[in-house]
Amino acid sequence: MEETIVNGEIELEQGDLERPLTQMSWWTRLRWGYVALGVLLALALVSSAKGPIRWTEVLPGFGMMTAFAAVLFYVPRLNARRLLQSLVRAGDARVFYRFDAEGVTIRASGATASFAYRTIQRVQETSTAFLLYTAPGVANIVPKRAFTPADVERVRALVTPQVKIQRSPGLPVKTLVLWGVLIFAFLMIWQLMNAHP
Repeated sequence: MEETIVNGEIELEQGDLERPLTQMSWWTRLRWGYVALGVLLALALVSSAKGPIRWTEVLPGFGMMTAFAAVLFYVPRLNARRLLQSLVRAGDARVFYRFDAEGVTIRASGATASFAYRTIQRVQETSTAFLLYTAPGVANIVPKRAFTPADVERVRALVTPQVKIQRSPGLPVKTLVLWGVLIFAFLMIWQLMNAHP
């Protein structure tokens, strides 16, 4: 039986890193949810106001929510830019990937990392990349763009028997409960502050 070897090579771009970095953190994965929540809270505040809204009291809270949402959109882009700049400073942004029966080898800018499939704790597959977690919260990003469509299937076939592939998770239940409690607390405090004797 012939040994399966899949090689891929790519000149990394910021977009190759930004999307996977967004998927690595559940905070940034849910960023559109935070924006929607902020809009819903603003609409609830405006629609339930009994009289004119005192914008000087409301704007600081909305400013903080807007700043928080902006950070969630900016941080993955900033981290991708820094990672790409560090690769370029070390040599170039060209990265070589090799998947074989033994494991994975990643070579970039004079540095080589090799690890066996058994050391991969989990694999998360996104629309643009494989995230190979060898430690909690630390993933090696393997852009699918480095491979042909047939080779992407071969990489999946090599990794799947060894490690359970996790698709990008949806909304965590803990996050929903936390936001429900926060919304309730916000509305209760707002009602108490606007209560007339």
